[in-house]
Amino acid sequence: MRSLPAALGRVRDLLRGIPGFVRLLWRLMRDRRVSRLDRVLFGLTVGYLLVPFDFVPDWIPVVGEMDDLLLVLFALDRLLYRTDEAVLLDHWDGDPATLLALRDLLEDGARSLPGWARGLLRAG
Repeated sequence: MRSLPAALGRVRDLLRGIPGFVRLLWRLMRDRRVSRLDRVLFGLTVGYLLVPFDFVPDWIPVVGEMDDLLLVLFALDRLLYRTDEAVLLDHWDGDPATLLALRDLLEDGARSLPGWARGLLRAG
């Protein structure tokens, strides 16, 4: 098990990588080498998060929040794991290890979902 200072250092490094990650997503959305379907799904997911409508209302405990999380993980999974790594690195300004750590963090998030949700995520 990692020590607390090491874990906090990893979190700090990941937080510093977020602006670069947002730039990466913006660039991927404009790159024709990325699957049109994956770009459309990611764009629709962002739009869904911005509108005040939910398939499952957020006031329903756990499940209300789960639909948003599942959609985000699904869209990011498709965009980041189906896009060629060379394309990702073309658009990534930082250290490649940071990009891989961010992808690992997303994978950890997907693993923390209930089994039925992981199945839906991988079905895409």
